[in-house]
Amino acid sequence: MITVTHFIIFFCVFIGLLYPCLALLGYDVYARKSKTLTTIIRWRKRDSDIWQNRSLNNILKIVAPLIPLSQDHEKKMNDDLARADIPYTAKEYYAKAILSAMLGILVAIFAMTIDSALLIIGGLLMAVYLFFKNFDQLKDTLENKYKIIENEIPTFIRSIESALHTDRDIIRCFDLYKKTASPAMASELEIVMTDMQSSSVQQGLMRFDSRMSNPEISRLCAALIEVDKGIDNSLTLQYLAQDMTTMHRQLILRELDKRPGQMKRAILPAGIILVIMMFYILIQAVIESVATIL
Repeated sequence: MITVTHFIIFFCVFIGLLYPCLALLGYDVYARKSKTLTTIIRWRKRDSDIWQNRSLNNILKIVAPLIPLSQDHEKKMNDDLARADIPYTAKEYYAKAILSAMLGILVAIFAMTIDSALLIIGGLLMAVYLFFKNFDQLKDTLENKYKIIENEIPTFIRSIESALHTDRDIIRCFDLYKKTASPAMASELEIVMTDMQSSSVQQGLMRFDSRMSNPEISRLCAALIEVDKGIDNSLTLQYLAQDMTTMHRQLILRELDKRPGQMKRAILPAGIILVIMMFYILIQAVIESVATIL
């Protein structure tokens, strides 16, 4: 009995201290698990994607041409899929969502043959879930990717401003930062560098600004376009770098402000576990006392 009691006490203490310790280390223990950089941006084939199977991929390629899409929408979708590194064309992407939903529909049809209303509802819900899970993949990937890039923008802008002190070649400055950038930012820099080399620096920067839709990036691109024209824009870039330093501090403070909230929420399960432990010890003592008396 003593061994079991010690084990239960140890387990309760472990669970009670786990959440506060995780909160102290900076983990948001109650937040929804967000995809990390490696899971958000798997820029190559995804092992879990069953549609990469040869047989299923052949079915996908047969169905894809049947999807009606306007030329402009298809081109935009293809560009977005390339930025997210999702290995499908626009029509294949929609076909994948529709074919995935067909699995749920097949389950519902099978349920109709055995007259199971519950299974019919389950199959239809599965069809809806599978469709939107595949349909929203592009949106979720790009949103998470740009969220990572937004957090990196202050460092990126300060690095470019610093690099321009010694080298006025914008492409080389971008390439220098790309070596230490996150995979999300590195992929965008690869696109803009290729664009600047194939057309012109100004056109590449304008398209980069359009893709990012970020006010800080807009200010940087406007300043770099003037630098490319030969205009000395050092003062503007210095002011921008100072603003980025302030923004970087604000991001750090915002992250630190989350810690007290994490601790408060982490203390709740610890308190519950502590109360359970106290009641367990009291009940155990009462039982042992009664057993001694009897």
